[in-house]
Amino acid sequence: MRILVYGAGVSGSNLASNLCKAKKDVTILARGKWAENIKKNGLKVKNKM
Repeated sequence: MRILVYGAGVSGSNLASNLCKAKKDVTILARGKWAENIKKNGLKVKNKM
């Protein structure tokens, strides 16, 4: 199953991260400056637990 997470903010990024850890096929949809920033620098999710 392919999953699309619409929005790459805090909640969407954490959801996508958890789905990736569960070995799911995940795509994140980001728009505007946030999408440009992700393309340029990548997306990193830090878990401070």
